[in-house]
Amino acid sequence: MSSSEMPLLPRELERDIFSKCAASFPLMRPALIQVAARVRTWIEPTLYHHIFVCDGHRKRETGPVNKGSYADMPIDDFLYRHAHPASWTILERHTRSIAIDARTACTPELVKALSALPKLTAVCMLSTTGLKPTLLPALTALGGLERLSMDVAPLFRDSRQTQTPRFTHPVFRHITHLHLDIFAPDWDAWARYPVELGTHPHLTHLALGRVAECIGDYDSIEAYEALVADILRECARLTVLVFLCADGDELEFCQEELGSILSEDARSVLLLLEWSELWDDWKRSVCCMEEEEEDFWARCETWAQSRLECEGMDGSEFTVPALLRDQLIMP
Repeated sequence: MSSSEMPLLPRELERDIFSKCAASFPLMRPALIQVAARVRTWIEPTLYHHIFVCDGHRKRETGPVNKGSYADMPIDDFLYRHAHPASWTILERHTRSIAIDARTACTPELVKALSALPKLTAVCMLSTTGLKPTLLPALTALGGLERLSMDVAPLFRDSRQTQTPRFTHPVFRHITHLHLDIFAPDWDAWARYPVELGTHPHLTHLALGRVAECIGDYDSIEAYEALVADILRECARLTVLVFLCADGDELEFCQEELGSILSEDARSVLLLLEWSELWDDWKRSVCCMEEEEEDFWARCETWAQSRLECEGMDGSEFTVPALLRDQLIMP
C-alpha cells in the first residue's frame, strides 16, 4: 500500500495522541516536533512552558537547549528573543514558570522581559544578586503568580537603603508556595510579619533559607523561636513550614537550637538541601507540575503529614530522613 493510500486518522484524534505522548514522555518533545509541521504547532509550545535562564557564571551549555520538561536558555538568548517579537511570541503565550540564575538579575532589559510573560505562575531567583525595587512592579503585574522563591527584602529597599518587606503587598496576593531565601527582618519589624503572612488565604507552603545565618541576626535563640511560633500560630492554613539547611553543620545547629519549637508542631520540618542542589530541585518541581514528580515541597509535606498521622512517630522526628532527601535530589 502506498503512502497516499494509507488511511488517515482524524486530525483531532491525531493531535490528542501526540499531545498525550508529549505529556507522558517530555524528553521526546524535541523529537516529536520534527515529525511534521502540524505536529510542531501542537507540541512546540510545551517546550517553553518552563524556562531556565542563566548567565556565564556557571558552566552550562553555550546555546539554548531544550530538555523536554524545560528549556535551558542563556540570558543573552533570552533577551535576544525579547527584542525580536517573532521569537518572543511563543514564550509570551506559553511560558508558565521561569528560574533565573544570573548575577545581574535586575537589568532594565531583564525586568522588561519578565514583564512580558503574562502567563507566569512561578518565579525562582534564588542565587541572583543585585535585586532591586524595579523588579517589584513586574512581579506584581503577574496576576497568576503562585510560587515565588527569592530574597524578597531588596524589592522593598527605600531611599534610606533599609529593606523591610511588606507581606501585605499585592505581589503576595495569590502565593501558595513562598520560599524566602533569607528571613532576617529588622528587630523592630519582625513582630508584624507572622500576622501579615497569616492574612493570605492561599499560602499553604512556606520555606525559610539560610536559617543559621538568620538566627545570628537575633539577640537570642528565644527571639527566633518566638518568631517561628508566631508564624505557625498566625498561618493556620500552612500545610508545611520548611527550614532549609545548606550543609550538615547547619542541620545539626538547627536540630539543637530549634528542636523544642519544631517538636511542638508537626507542620514544621528540617531539610538538608545543599545550595548546589537547589536548581536541580527547581527542575524537579517543573516535572512535579507535569509528571507528578516530587520536589522538596512535596517531600516535606509528605513527612509533615506522616508526623501528624503516625502514632509511632514522636515529636522529635522533625528532620526529613536521608532516604527521602536522596530520593528528592536523584536525577
